Amino acid sequence: MKNKSILFLTFLITPLIHHAQSLTPFVVSAAGGFYSNASAQLSFTTGEMTMVNTLAFGNFILTQGFQQPFDFSVFISENENIDFEFNVFPNPNHGSFSFYINSKTSAALKLTIYDAIGKAILRKKFDVDSGAQYYQLQLSEASEGIYFLELLTDQNKLTKKIQIIH
Repeated sequence: MKNKSILFLTFLITPLIHHAQSLTPFVVSAAGGFYSNASAQLSFTTGEMTMVNTLAFGNFILTQGFQQPFDFSVFISENENIDFEFNVFPNPNHGSFSFYINSKTSAALKLTIYDAIGKAILRKKFDVDSGAQYYQLQLSEASEGIYFLELLTDQNKLTKKIQIIH
């Protein structure tokens, strides 16, 4: 009987000493946040929530759902050491477009145009001098869609998105 009393007291006192579980609100989405003060808490997201349940008790509304606990951000850092710049125009176009290259030095450029699934549909090599230069490209046989024009030197790679419409 004495062992049962000690066991009972252990189970009675243990929750007072130890914290069994601590819940902290998390928000994970493309954007959002969590704010609280003495009178209220606010959790918001601009992402997608699934398995949402809303309960109402008089003037109080409780919405529960799954939110991810991390903000997964994707970014592309800008390369500050680029020795040339380029632009494509008109964009969108009908398969005939120009691109402008402004190079700080003379260089050999490799131009590749990829379709939306990454297949190379055109490859060309250019020797450019320093300064601004214009080039014409014809893709009139290409189907309507999104393409990526990539310029590559020994040290740099720049890519632009182009759209062909008919």
